[in-house]
Formats: sequence, structure tokens, C-alpha cells
Amino acid sequence: MHDRLPQHAARPQIVVVVPSTGALRDFASGMITELEKTCDVKILGAAKVSPRNTDPPVTISDYTPSRWRHILYNTAKGLIHFAERRAWVVNAEYALYRAFAGVSPKQRRLVRWISRLGLAGVGGWIARQLLRATTPTLLPRHWSIDGILLVTSVESFFCDDIVRDAGQRRIPLLAYQGNWDNVTMKTFQETPPYLAVWGEQSFLIARFIHRIPPHRLFVTGTPRFDMYGDLPSREAARAFLKLPLDRPIILFCGTSIPFDEASPLHAIGEAIRCGDLPTDLLVLYRPHPERLPRANEPEFMSVPGCVEHAVIEVDNLPRNRLFPALLSACDALISPFSTMAIEGARAGKPVLCLAYNHANHRNFDWERQAFEMHNYVFWHADWCINCVDFDQLLDRTKDLLRLIGSEEIANEARVSSGMVFRQGSRGAASRIAEAMHSVLDGNDSDLSFRLASASQLRAETTAQAIVRDKDG
Repeated sequence: MHDRLPQHAARPQIVVVVPSTGALRDFASGMITELEKTCDVKILGAAKVSPRNTDPPVTISDYTPSRWRHILYNTAKGLIHFAERRAWVVNAEYALYRAFAGVSPKQRRLVRWISRLGLAGVGGWIARQLLRATTPTLLPRHWSIDGILLVTSVESFFCDDIVRDAGQRRIPLLAYQGNWDNVTMKTFQETPPYLAVWGEQSFLIARFIHRIPPHRLFVTGTPRFDMYGDLPSREAARAFLKLPLDRPIILFCGTSIPFDEASPLHAIGEAIRCGDLPTDLLVLYRPHPERLPRANEPEFMSVPGCVEHAVIEVDNLPRNRLFPALLSACDALISPFSTMAIEGARAGKPVLCLAYNHANHRNFDWERQAFEMHNYVFWHADWCINCVDFDQLLDRTKDLLRLIGSEEIANEARVSSGMVFRQGSRGAASRIAEAMHSVLDGNDSDLSFRLASASQLRAETTAQAIVRDKDG
């Protein structure tokens, strides 16, 4: 945590740091505009960020870690993740499975060997100290910087080095949770001094798994979902998207990580055509814009009138009009645990989550993914159906159709979404800007630390008085 600072200047110089193009796309929506009301803003992107037409323009960092530093970083990542997460997962192999993400086979063997000796914590600490001692300069020295707003993906050598660089230069830093699953599935190498999280769910995970004190956590919501504040009616959305008004519509939302989405879509399309599912059912498929390769996924073939592509970004619809319209127009969602599923819940829609392993996406373990901590919101809900076997797909789809139109289910879904990301009359962008100013002013997110310190001082004073009375 930074030292207590005096009140900042009228127009503080803020650097917004983004580690990926996706973070820039999601975060720039409204957030930069909100910050620029009271601050002068610069944007610094990692080397892999593709510049967009933002105002201010993005400055791309030319830093790429050396081979030895990359090896050291991945080794530290594996050891630290295993040491800190072992107590929170069902077995050691699962902790190692997550620790190995992006790690080479040689490093995996090293991490496994050190972990089995019970030395993961010590090894991770040593590797982290070496990384701190060799921290590169990522923040331009010629920039005047009063504070940093870092969109963190949690496991990122760029984000960790930004935290190290800022700490060594004593620059106040607020990190913002870039994606829903980041704080659940990943581990900080360098815990940021302050963290803004999406909602109560992420607050509790950050508090107890990452052991971040409550006074360093701001619950802000996410600017990505500010566009859902005032959803259009079902009829208006369908008219806008040129969809039929008299048919049930399911939106199938794809995911970035490997999942064979074509096969369930083909099965549902064939069932509609043959009458095993309602013949007036329409399924709209929206693939993720950044799909990773699937092992053996067949090519998606639409079934005209039954299963078709949804309107996507290439149709020149701005994101803040497309997504609210899609969610308002559909009656339910199907998704392999995409963030869109909780966005659908925000709109009061029942959801079918797909959670099975299959030869066509054997390069990802969905049975494990389904039970990550943040996904339990789908397992503990009447508004969500979960399919754990491809052979059960049509039966589970029929279960989903039975939930459509229930106002009770719609209300329960909205309530559940409120725990995942903070909602209300104010947008998340304004809350994050407010949190940034609190950090600049040297203020915590709440009074818990100050009150606890005062309480401890009173307790010590009382104890000393009791001792004096006894001695007297």
C-alpha cells in the first residue's frame, strides 16, 4: 500500500494500463470518458495490444521479456499458484493443472517435483524475489504520473511488472478486475495495493483466497455491463434485429476457450427439424469473436429457419446496441459457461450451461472448468439448467424451454446476477473513477483498517491501565 498522500492536484495525470486488446475494447467503453472529466489520461498497452481508435491514443510498450525472465516468470507462476491454491481445491493434481497453464513441459516437471517435496512456497518466494530485483522499466520515465489504473488479467508478466515498477517508484496504483474468472482461476504474483472488483462474489474470493484486506478492495461493477442499465422491450429488440415476434428464440453464446459448439447446434437443429423439439423454435448462434482452436470441431452448418447465425459485430452494429438487443430479443440462453450466461441472467433469462468433456474439444477440461468457484452461481440456481453429458442435451434443452415465461425464474436470475456484478443507478465507470480518486487521496475503500487499528490501540491502553491498577 502506498504511503498516505496529500490531496492530489486538480487535474491528476493518470495512466490507464491494458494488457490485451480485449481489455482495451471492454474497458475503453465509457471508462476513459469518465476519467477524463477530472483527470488527464494516457493509455499504455502491452506489446501484444492492437491499437484502436481511442482518444487519447494508445502508447504500445516495446518491452518483451527475455527468455530467462520468461522461464523464471512461468516457474514462479506455477509454484506460487500451487502453494496458495492447494488448500482451496479438491486435490493436488487439480492445483497443478491450473498452475501449469502456459508452462513448458520441462518447467512442469520442475514445478511438480518441487511441489511434491513441499517446497512450492519457498521456491515461489525465491523466484518472486529474483523477479522483483530485476524489474524492468515499463512506465515511461518522461511521463508525469500521479496514479495508475491497471486493467489486470491477474496472471500476466506485464501486469505483475507494472505493479513492481509502480511500487518501486511509489506511484499509487488501483488494479481493476479485467474479467469475471480472473480472480477465481488465477493467482497474483504481485498483489496490487488496491483492487476494484466486479461484485460481492469477487470481493469474497479476493478477500479469502487472495487474502486481500477489505479496506483495499473496491466493489465497483464492470463498465462492460453498464450498457444493460435500460434494456429495450422484447418486441422493440426483435423489431430492431428483424426477428420474428411470434417464435421462441434461444441465443447460443460461444466461448473463447475450446468447446465444440457446432455439434450441439447441429443436434438441436436436427431435433427441431424432426419435431423432437418445438418446430417453431429458433436458435441464434453467436460465436465468440476470439475463438481459440478446437481439436476436432466440425464446421458449423446453419439449419435455415431453425439454427442460424446471430447478428454479430461485422454487421456494423455498435456493441452497446447489439448486446442489449440480443439479450432482450431472446427467451433463453445456451452457453458453455460463457460470461454471457450471467449477462443473460441480468436480463432475466433462464440459461442452459454445457459442462461436458468431448473428443471434439479434448484440448480443454470442461468437467473441471464447470466447478470453478465463480461458476457455482449456475449450480445453485433454479433459473439455470446444467448439461453434464452430450447425450442429455435434448432433454436438458426441453427443461430449459419449460422455464421460459416464468416471472419467478426471471426475478431469481436477476437477483443472482447482482451478486456477480454490482448494479444500481450509477454506472461502474463512475465508481471506478471515484475509487481512483480515493487511492490518489490516500484513502482506503472503507474504515475497517483504521477502526481496527484504533480498537487495538484502545485495547492495549486498557490492558496497560489494568496492569498499572494491579501493580498499584
